[in-house]
Amino acid sequence: MDPGRDWSWIYRIASSIQARHKPARSKRHRLVHSEKLLDLGLGLMVNAEAQRTALRRFKTYRDGLLIATLASRQLRLRNLTGLILGQTLVRRGDGWWIQIPATETKTKDPIEAPWPEMLVRHLQQPPAGLWGMPPELLQALTGYDPDVQKNRTEARQVMQKLGYGPDSRLKIKVSVRDLPYLRDPAVIMIDQMKQVYIDGDLERSILRIGFRRSCARITSSASPAPEVGPTPTRISNCFYGCDGELNYNV
Repeated sequence: MDPGRDWSWIYRIASSIQARHKPARSKRHRLVHSEKLLDLGLGLMVNAEAQRTALRRFKTYRDGLLIATLASRQLRLRNLTGLILGQTLVRRGDGWWIQIPATETKTKDPIEAPWPEMLVRHLQQPPAGLWGMPPELLQALTGYDPDVQKNRTEARQVMQKLGYGPDSRLKIKVSVRDLPYLRDPAVIMIDQMKQVYIDGDLERSILRIGFRRSCARITSSASPAPEVGPTPTRISNCFYGCDGELNYNV
């Protein structure tokens, strides 16, 4: 879109549409009270021990803890899944605190809140808590041994059994959106895979199809009249505007 043109008329139309908008179907009946969600999470953690395998027990307990946490502390999905013990989930005295820096939040405001007191014992290992994978069991999982060289040696042995080695390396293509927070981890992963006879070729992609189809009629007209092109909305500006938060094409 033309950065030198005044597109403020889009905001006026979008505000008017939003004021008159009514949802096509009511979703109020789908709302669940936070107390029910908390009970669900606590129930999953209690019933986790009844699962047949260790993996199912871990997953059930994890799901219950996540649900109970969200019912008690409203966090965005990215911040919730990014919680790391000792970094964004830290110990203070006898309790735990959620401590997320401003650089990791959407609003650029830091998040600092106590971990729900009723869930503290579910977070810690026995005897202080009720849950936590014992270190000896954690180390038995593939790739979790603290000895990095040992992990790489085992990975090389697996690759050699499959017919790969220093002179016969596995070549793969790693396709990723050309965005820093997606591209940088891919580069690190490719570098690590070189240690186990895997050569990754980074393929960076940029999606422009949606921009061409949705904005072709707007950008092709020299007149900023509201009647030109499809009816704009806030979503159009968010994805396709020059300063749109989710417009990765400019």
